[in-house]
Order: sequence, then C-alpha cells, then structure tokens
Amino acid sequence: MIFRLLQYTPLFIALFSFGATAAIAKPQSYYDAGIGDLSESYKTPEQYLGIEIGSRHLYHHEVISYLRALDTQSDRMVSLGVKGHSHGGRPLELFAIGAPEILEDLAELQEQRLEAFREGRALPEGSPLVLYVGLSVHGDEPSPVNASVLFAHALVSAESEEVAEWLEKVLVILDPAMNPDGIDRFAHWTNSQMGKNPSSDPNDSEHRQGMATGRTNYYWFDLNRDWLLAVHPSSQARLGVFHTWKPNVLLDFHEMSTNSTYFFQPGVPTRVNPRTPERNQELTQLLADYYRDSFDQIGQPYFSEERYDDYYIGKGSTYPDVQGTIGILFEQASSRGFHQESIHGLLEFHTTIKNQLILAIETVSAMANEVDALAEYQADFWKKALEDGETSGGTFLFHAKEDTNRLKAFASWLDLHDIRHGWTKEEQDFDAGFFPAGSIAVPAFQTQYPFIRAMMDIHTEFEDDIFYDVSTWHVPLAYDLEYTTEPVAISADAWGEATEAASVSKLESSELGYLVDWRDLKATEYLAQWLLTGVDVRVATKSLSIQDGDGLIELPPGTLWVRPGDSELDNDALRAAVASVRSWPVQTYYTPAGIDLGSNAFEKVEQPKVLLLTGPGFDQYLAGALWHYFDQRLNLPITHMRHYEVPVRDLSDYSHILLVEGSRELEFLGESVETRILDFVRAGGNLVTYAGAIEWAVKQEELGVEFREVSAPEDEPEERMRRRYEQSELDLARELVRGSFFEADVDVSHPIGYGFADSTIHMLRTENKFMELSDRAYSTPVAYVESPLVSGYASQVNQELASSAASVLVRSLGEGRVVLMSDFPHFRGYLRGVERLTANAVFFSEIIDDPRSPVDPQ
Repeated sequence: MIFRLLQYTPLFIALFSFGATAAIAKPQSYYDAGIGDLSESYKTPEQYLGIEIGSRHLYHHEVISYLRALDTQSDRMVSLGVKGHSHGGRPLELFAIGAPEILEDLAELQEQRLEAFREGRALPEGSPLVLYVGLSVHGDEPSPVNASVLFAHALVSAESEEVAEWLEKVLVILDPAMNPDGIDRFAHWTNSQMGKNPSSDPNDSEHRQGMATGRTNYYWFDLNRDWLLAVHPSSQARLGVFHTWKPNVLLDFHEMSTNSTYFFQPGVPTRVNPRTPERNQELTQLLADYYRDSFDQIGQPYFSEERYDDYYIGKGSTYPDVQGTIGILFEQASSRGFHQESIHGLLEFHTTIKNQLILAIETVSAMANEVDALAEYQADFWKKALEDGETSGGTFLFHAKEDTNRLKAFASWLDLHDIRHGWTKEEQDFDAGFFPAGSIAVPAFQTQYPFIRAMMDIHTEFEDDIFYDVSTWHVPLAYDLEYTTEPVAISADAWGEATEAASVSKLESSELGYLVDWRDLKATEYLAQWLLTGVDVRVATKSLSIQDGDGLIELPPGTLWVRPGDSELDNDALRAAVASVRSWPVQTYYTPAGIDLGSNAFEKVEQPKVLLLTGPGFDQYLAGALWHYFDQRLNLPITHMRHYEVPVRDLSDYSHILLVEGSRELEFLGESVETRILDFVRAGGNLVTYAGAIEWAVKQEELGVEFREVSAPEDEPEERMRRRYEQSELDLARELVRGSFFEADVDVSHPIGYGFADSTIHMLRTENKFMELSDRAYSTPVAYVESPLVSGYASQVNQELASSAASVLVRSLGEGRVVLMSDFPHFRGYLRGVERLTANAVFFSEIIDDPRSPVDPQ
C-alpha cells in the first residue's frame, strides 16, 4: 500500500498581518501523492496557474488549459479530443494517461477491446486494463475537479519505476470536469463570496448558494442521473468515450454533507441491482480494502455499506455494473468553500482535495496489483452476456403507434448505449402484439444483452423497500412504446433500413395548406416555430377523414391545419417544414367523413407567452426541466421570473404561468403573490401546476380540488403500537412513492389528451398525494386505472389511494383555467411519451372548457 507515512498538515490561520491573506493556502508540497520524486520538467498546477491549489476554486477553462499543457509536454499523456460541448458551449475534452508505448497505439488497443467485447472473449495477454476517472458530475462538489490537475501531474511527472509499471498495466481515461457549466457556476459563486478572511460559518453565503446551484447543469438537471437517460450533450459525449473503451473500472467522485466523513463502495448490501453479478461486489470489496488501508494510515475516517445504494442503473457508479465494468462511488464530506465548521472540526478544502487525490492514485496502484482478477471478471461477464443472449434467442421488437419520429428518437437512444439494432421490412404479428414494418428490432444475441434487460426490467416487489433514487426507469414505457417483453423469432430477411420520413419531393404543394398529425413527436417542436413566424395554425377539435390514394385516413382531434397566413414563410418553405412531420396536402375543404376544414370545430391556435416562476424555495430540477423542454424541445422562448417580483410586475402580457413544487407547500410565496396569480387566472390567464405544487392548489378552496385520504373504519379504535426507534426513518420512507410507473387512461378527445395514439399512457409517479376526480364529468382528462402500479415501489396504502384517482384535472376560475398535473411529465427529460401534456396545456388552453353535465352538481 502507498501513503503509509502520509500525515495531514493542520490548517494555520495567519495573525492579522496587514495586507496578508488571513487563510493560509497549501503549497504544492502539501499534495505529496506518496509516489516518490516528481520530475521538475513539468510545471506544477501551482506554477502554471499562478495560484496555490485550494486557495480558490478552479474554473473549467483553467483545468483544461493545464491538462492541455501537460499533453504537449509529456509522452505519458494525450488528449482524446473534444467530444462535444455542454449546453453552455464549454468543450467536453478527455485525456488518456499511460505508458508511452500504449499511447502510441491507442487506436489498436481500442479496436482490440471492442472486438473482445463484441465476441465475448478475453483481451490478448498483456493488454492494459482501462480505468475511467470521472470528476465532479455535480459542479458544486468541487474537490474532484480541483484534484484532477494534481492527479494528472503526479502520474505524468512521477520518476519511480513503480509508477511506470502501473502505467504499463493501467490506461487512465481522465474525465476532469464532467459538468463544466455547473462547475463554473459554483466556482464563480464561491470565489466571489469568499473574503480575504474566509468564513467557516456554515451560514455564510460562501457555503449557501442561490438558485440554481452548481450541482446542476445549464438547465438545472442532475447529470449523475443522466447516464441511462442520455438527455444532455455532456452525457452523450461521456457515453461515447465509455463505449469506445469499455473500461474495467469507473471511478465516480462526489461530495456529500459537511458533517459526514468519507464514503466509498460497496453500498447497502440489500440495495444492489439484481443484474449486478456477485463477483462485481466482491471485486468492489477488494478495491475497498486498498482504500481502507490508505485512510487508516493517515487517520481519515470513512464508512461503507450504508446510506448509498447500487440499484438505479442510471447513476455513474451503477451504470457500468450491468455492462462488465466495476463502478465505484466516492463521497467526500464537502467544505463547499475554503473551510467550514463541522461536527468533526474544521473541514478544509485542501483536505477534501487531497483525499480525492489519494484514492484516485490508490486505484491505479490497486488495479496494477489486481490485473488478472479484473481482466478475468470483465472477460467472463462479456462471455456470459453473449451466451445468455444466444440462449434467450430471438429479437426484441419496439413500435410507436402513429409516430415514426418518436421511434427514431428511441433508436438514437439505443445508439448512445451501443445497443445493436435494425428495422423490420415486413410486418410481424405475435401474441405479444402487432408490429408493422419499420419497427425496431433488437437482437438478444449481443454483449449488451444484460443492459437491454436492465433498461426494461419491471419490478413491483423488492428485498429492500428503501431507495436512494427511483425504483424503476423502464425506458420503453418512458417513450410510450409497444414492445415485446421477451425476444421473438423473426427471419433474417425481415431486417431492413429505417423508414425515412416523407421527403419534400413526396409532399405535394398545396395553396390550401397542409394537415399535420399532432401525434408525431416533431409536430410539437415545429408548432412553436410556425406560430413565431406567423403561420396560420388551426386545430381540429373533432375527428375527420381524408382521402389518401385509394383509401381513407382517419385523423383524430388535435390534427393541425397549417397555412402560410401572414408568415415570413412562403408556401415552398412551409411545405419543406411540414415535410419532416407526418402530413398531407389539402386539396379540398371537403372531407369524406367528420368535420370539413371550414368547420368552426377547427380552432385557431394562438402564440403563447409563458412565464415560469423560479427563485428560492422552488425545486430547481423541475423548473429546469420545464425550461429545457420549452427551450430545447419546443423551441419556444419563455420568461423566468423570481416569485418575489410578481407583486411589482405586469402579468397581463403573459398567457400562462407555470408553477412547480417547492418547500413548505409553497407557503413562501406569501399572500400578495398568491393573490396576483389568482387574479391573473380570473382575468383570463392560464395556470399550470405540477407535482407537489398541487398541494398549493388544494389550499385555494375556490378551485375545489381535494386530496384522497385513507381513514380507519369508524367502529375500529385507533391502534396504538410500539416500534423500534431505529426503524422510524425507514418506516417513513416506505410511505413515499419513489419514481414508479403508473398506468393511466387519457381522454384523447380532450385538448389535454390530443396527440396520444390511444388511451393508455404511463406516468412516472414521484408524489404520494393523490387527487380526487373532478366533480365535473368532463374535467379529468387523465386518471389512473383501477390497478395502476406497473413497475416500481408503492406501498399498499398508496396503491389503494391511486386506484382510479385523477392524474390531471382542469378547473375554470373566472375567465381563465387551471391545469393541475399531479405527476411531472418532464421528469429528468426522458418521458418522451407523455411530455406533450405540457404542449397541449399551453398551445390548446384557449379551447379548453370546463363544462357541466346533466349529472354534475349545480
């Protein structure tokens, strides 16, 4: 083991000397990596950047600039190139560190690894292991990214033969700044809040960020949960490198609460994904033995096998586990700023950086010592995966009703995860369902077979009912696909290429405009652009039919009729735009069945102007997901406004206010803000509330919204019981709903339900509050079915509450409307099948009525 003689250097405070910085930063020598002498041929990070590491937080460009400088000087390090750019435009650049002879032949090594993966066999003897080091996917967990420059410098400049041998056995892929937008947001915050005499008070603004925090990316998403979902460019670039190299071990460095110590895996034994092999956990424990020895030697407290789990495969430390890689999570207690008081004493930024450096280098050492065990494990995993896929046999099929573009989005997702797939040339009819030509075909016989299974696992019963994250993540359900749960047999000649969307040349020109199928995923993004450019868009509120060739095509409510109108687009430009969406030219206003195009049942769609309330107290993840949906998916600009500005701003210019959940049931809004919001609706505005924000809506008695409650029978006295104190936290957690898919029925004739191919949809539920059905028969456009739980955990009590409960309600208030969504259709940005609920609530709100029926109460 290394680091046996390392000891911590205590933090000293300077004595009030005029002009001096009160907090003493640590020199380069403090970060002695315990690997012997370092060559002076390479500038240290301190020398290159002109600051002592840990004296302030490094910015992304400083980290990349220093690593590029090492690349130009050293034959042990090379840039792997810029793999993309973050939403904020920052380059996503990774680096390889290894023996010079390995770096000279990276392309050959990469191909060797990919061939071994595809064929399910071992690599040639002597091939180096690959270690992926991922740092600061949460930008306000700064010790990893600040340690990256020290880590690279130590390995590049180490003069010992021992380190040279490590680098012959282990190729390091360094991902130094996984969330550059969040890293820079946090660095700017804390650097600008830190004075000459940094405060250690946890209440100081240096340690308490505003909204949005540096933890999140540009759109306020948690990128650590995006490995599976792959919504963001940072994740997509990272996956490209991961699947290029298929590493043996992946390190995922984080920080946790200040009053903690240090955690490394293994995590809670009963919360390991069932598709993670037992040998994976044994090797995780083997590596942990190295970490324990290092920290025991320097007196750094740590813990394992509690708090953190290995269940959700979308996290950085679990995603690798179902693909033959060993993922390791590290959690360092966070100083956030320069230093902070904790229950363990003064926690210094320097200490947190050094701890991350120690375990990163310790992993390189440990892998060099355990080459045979780690190489054998990965080869065995790949071999078994291929064998299991062959034994399973057949092909998984996927299809999206009436929506080729949504299916293509799923195909792009498969590509990101290196899942081999094709397209059917012929229709396939099985007991599992009918799949037309152009369905996606995923063969079971491939090395990604365990991951394919894991991405569509359905579980409703669990060994342990407590979850650190979601309890399910079923990707086909999220895309609202029809699919086979087991592989089916199709002939080899049934495979073909992707069905292309209609090209411009295939769409005839029409002076009367074009009908656009709102069920098409791309229609939602084009509608905003058409409205912004002045295209005349009308929506059918009743069904119609059109003649297409020798047959009739039935089109449902929600079908769009688009015409140039006063648009900047001429007819040819409009035709080009609608050509990539399922569409038909209008040759006559007459239709063989249903409404004609001149009917008043075609309502004009107005351009919305949307206001999203943000600010302290609101959930940044939900607010960010809405911002992302409008900005990236709909291409519709929206306005952010901090809630405390509402009383002094003119709201009359806006058509919609969006309200997400937040702390204390949104009590922080205060009476003046609440009054302005309700007055806005009464005057004809539209309010859309999401998830926990419905608790605020329920308190507004005039909306008439009620929660369901479980009550004991009157003849049974309240039961008194006695339970163990240590169980209290777990018992409370079991009553939560932690990311579970519930089946719901959507009224496709209601404007909120426009664009769904059928009445069955799946909502990802994260709340344990359930709404009663509306007291008006036509105002519950989405409701759960009688037995709604499809996949994930929900207590029996919550399952009973959910049975036939409302998922979406519509209420009128004065001249306006309130749409209440008890679920969040933009959870982590991957629910492509139900995200249109928001588009419907925004684009079609003006045609939503809240009618009474003869049986409704007066």
